[in-house]
This record gives sequence, structure tokens and C-alpha cells, in this order.
Amino acid sequence: MPQTLHAMTRTTTASWVFAIHRALAFHGIDSEKIFTQHDLKLCSLEGGQQRVSQKLVNKIWRSAKEATKNEAFSLQVVDHLQDSSIDALLTSIKACKNIRQALKLLERYYRLVASLSHLHIKLTKDIEITVLSLFDDLSLENEDVDTAFGLVTKHAPTLCVNKIVPTLVTLNREQPVNCEVYEAFYGCPVEFNANHNTIFYSADILEEEIISANPSLSEVMEHYLASESLKQDEQATEDQVRSVLLQLLPLGTPKMNDLADKLNVSKRSLQRKLKAENTSFKSILIAARMELAKKYLLKNIASTQEIAYRLGFSESSNFIRFFKQNEGLTPSEYVQNKSETQFKVLQ
Repeated sequence: MPQTLHAMTRTTTASWVFAIHRALAFHGIDSEKIFTQHDLKLCSLEGGQQRVSQKLVNKIWRSAKEATKNEAFSLQVVDHLQDSSIDALLTSIKACKNIRQALKLLERYYRLVASLSHLHIKLTKDIEITVLSLFDDLSLENEDVDTAFGLVTKHAPTLCVNKIVPTLVTLNREQPVNCEVYEAFYGCPVEFNANHNTIFYSADILEEEIISANPSLSEVMEHYLASESLKQDEQATEDQVRSVLLQLLPLGTPKMNDLADKLNVSKRSLQRKLKAENTSFKSILIAARMELAKKYLLKNIASTQEIAYRLGFSESSNFIRFFKQNEGLTPSEYVQNKSETQFKVLQ
């Protein structure tokens, strides 16, 4: 279910980075220049399951699109993806009895292969598969949608004797210059500027039998997916820390001991878990404060003094100094800069 916690610093598996690399190579483009631009080297990644900053991966996505001059580049990356979580989910789906059972598995465990999104499946006169953000205050990237629908579109036709194809795709984004590439990929009409990102299938396929159905394997794989899901929840220490920080900030600057008490772990254990996720209490605190500060400033919902209080600063001067150290601008300069930029865009 969607959460209120913002995932700005959340991570994803490095398998997506390798997939982008392979897709660029397929187009004859050297990915090393793009990765170097973002201070990333493939040799520094031990394998596809290592965690990488989602924010960094989003930047790489954008650079790859610019290099290929292809807005639909993320749809092509799906063909180059090698990920153990996706393989496990696909194996489980292929072992299901029918499409109805497969859809339940897909909805329940898709979050294992996507860090910031999940699938909501609604059965009406159609099967509606909608991509949603895991976080109420975080918008989806187009790549989150394209990779989700790309995976579904790629593997659905292989499940049954009768080829399963979508009847309609609606996308919550501006209409691109080249719409035909999307319709060619999905093999159906694609509507842009829609309210939701949804892929539609006929409800007539619900009871279609899956040709590789295997009840025993299905049971084993579902136990495995459930176990992996539990591990994922337990590993999100950074997210837990951020959630507690948001609660404690109005009471003053939180200490590591305060967090450990709230999370029912020792200070040393908490430090160890954060280190394993390649982060620290200090960096999470700074990121959380900056994220909230920018949100409050741009929405103009509180005075500088009130914002300072909400972020745990005893004096507004301390907040202003903190903001400038991390942003290079004072809060007022930041707001003015954003306003001027927005005005230029509107002209």
C-alpha cells in the first residue's frame, strides 16, 4: 500500500544499470561516457543485485534517452534485463494454473522488482493493470511505468496457447513526437495525457490455462517470493530511520540514541545496518531536512522561523546557515531562483 514516507534516497538493484548499459551497446552507444558523467563505473558494481541510488539511476535513464534520441528507450531496456527477482516472479507466474492466479501473484510481488512502484489490478469488464507509486508524495517516473508495462507485454503472450495482447494502454504523460513507436510496441492503441497509467486486457482471458502450469512448483515459488518480500521489508532501515526522523524533528535535533530507542534496536546495531545500506544517520538527517525545507519553502506554507522549528532548529539563523551550506543559496534566494526559473519556462 502507498506510504507517506518519501523515497528520494531509496535504492534499486544494479541490474537496471547493467540493462541500460547493454541496451546502449545494442544501439552502438558507449555507455562509459554516460556513466562517468554521473560518477559511476560498472566495475564498481559487484553484481546485478547490488543496491544503487534510485536518484542516480533516474539521471542515467535521462542521459540514455538523450544519447539515443528515443523517448521510448526504456521500453527497449526490458529486453536486456537480467534480474534474479524478475526470473523468480516469472517462474512463479508460469507455474500458475490460470491467468487469474497469475494476476494475483503479479500484484502481490511486483514490488520485489521495482523500488518505487507497485501494481494495482482491477477486474471489471476488462483487466486493468495500473502502475502506482509506493509513496503518496512521490510521482512516478515514466521509466517506472514503461518497464512495468514492458515486462507485462513481453511475457504475457508466452503464457497461454492463445496469444495474450493488450487492448489499450493509457499513459499519464504528454504525447510524444513519435506515438507510433509506443503503438508498435504494445500492439494496440495508446492514449496519452490520461489520468492513470493503465494497461487493459480483455477479461475473457481470466480462466485461460497456463501451458506450463505446475502446482507443486507454484507453491514452492510463492513461499520463496513471500520470504524475499519479508527480507526486503526488514532491509529498509534507511526508510525506517527517515520515517522516525519526520516524527522527531519538530521536537529538536534527533540523536542516534533517540532513533535506536524508537526502532527498538541498539545504537551499534542501527549504525551497522545503515553502513550495510551504504548510508549514515548524518546523511539521512541532512537529506530529510533539505527535502522538507524545500517543500515548505516552495509551497509557502510557513515562515522561515516556523520551518526552522519544524526541522528541529532552535533558531532560524541556524536553519538558514544549514540550508546555504547544503544548497549554496539562502532559503529566500532559493525561492527566488525557483520562481524566476518557472517564470522563464512559462514565457
